[in-house]
Amino acid sequence: MQTGTLTVNSALAGTSRLVKTGAANLLLTAANPFTGPTAVNVGTLTLTGSLASTSVQVASGATMTDATGGFAPATALTNAGTLAVNAAETIASLTNNAGTVSGTGTLTVTGPTLFNGGTLAAPLTVNGTGGGTFANATLAGTFNGTAALDGATVSGTLSGTTTNTGNTLVSGSIGGGSLNVTGGVLNLTGTSTNTPVAIGALATLVDANGGLASSAAITNAGILTVNAADTIATYLSNGGSLTGPAPLTTTSTTLNTGSSVSGYLSAGTLASNGAVAISGSATAASFSIASGVLANTGTLAATSQLNITGGATLIAGGTQTYNLLTTTGAGAGTWHDNLNNPTTVAPGGVGATGTLPVTGQFSNVPGAQVTASKKPPRRCSNTLTITFCCPKSTTAIPGSPNRSLRPSPGRRQDQPTGRAFALPRGRQH
Repeated sequence: MQTGTLTVNSALAGTSRLVKTGAANLLLTAANPFTGPTAVNVGTLTLTGSLASTSVQVASGATMTDATGGFAPATALTNAGTLAVNAAETIASLTNNAGTVSGTGTLTVTGPTLFNGGTLAAPLTVNGTGGGTFANATLAGTFNGTAALDGATVSGTLSGTTTNTGNTLVSGSIGGGSLNVTGGVLNLTGTSTNTPVAIGALATLVDANGGLASSAAITNAGILTVNAADTIATYLSNGGSLTGPAPLTTTSTTLNTGSSVSGYLSAGTLASNGAVAISGSATAASFSIASGVLANTGTLAATSQLNITGGATLIAGGTQTYNLLTTTGAGAGTWHDNLNNPTTVAPGGVGATGTLPVTGQFSNVPGAQVTASKKPPRRCSNTLTITFCCPKSTTAIPGSPNRSLRPSPGRRQDQPTGRAFALPRGRQH
């Protein structure tokens, strides 16, 4: 029979092979105890009864319609054609080889779900309790479960811990667990509610439309490109790069050695550790250069306080702004290049005594000040020392038109080519 529908109401039994050929629709309405393999090679097989067969294969161009949830729970289903699930169904495994899995029902797969190409079409929901892999496939329906993406397109909904290893486009929504981008490029034009989010050393996450969750905690060892303004909770860069034309806003940011910012970063608190480079813009209320060398050729802004810990260095090659510049910790934090103080410099911290080596020329803008401790600790030098590399530079002390910071003989000298400038005990300028 090549056309129409052939209905079989009697039960099929035995263990031999059932092969569907011909273009007609074969309708099985009975409870079939048949346990042999089933192959739909041509045409359509519609199941309104049940089938005990634990091996079902649908060939390219053929269709299998599960109308009432009649597969056996142990069924291993391989599809290269069209599988339509229109009821609640449970099977053991699903392998889709460039076929289409569709339907109006809910398919639960207790073992592995594997899509080698093809499409999981809407509105079907697949509960992949055994996890799923989508390689060069399209996920337009809903998949709930741990998923691995490799060259996939997600235009539907993916809920669960997700790992991306290839070039993937997410125009739908993903979430419900962590997101690990370990390879390739994940282009997020949709939304992600994942947290935490980890970007591996050889991977890229493109935030195209500001689709990251406000609660996201991102760890970046690769590349994070922000093409639309977005706000997240925390950003930890372990040698990663932040790029893109739009700002990333965080509550707190840590940039560890090897990290770079060529994009735009705004944080409540920002700490730099090790060798870090800023060629874009990094703004924070509290900005701490905790260790190593931060090289700035872009814009560095501390709306409240910029602190350089002893032993750390700021290479001030770009634009640096702050409300208060301090140093803390043992030793001296170094400002490498010129320092034109716009507000307040307090080496050692406000009300304390400390040293800030400046390897360029130091100057104050009108109204700016340099502060020293009014109540130095006992046995302290009772001086604030700023070290310059430029022997002829002098700096007027605001409010004292007849005084300036000049070389002070006998005071400490922090650099071989530098000169020490001291404020007398108890002064604040």
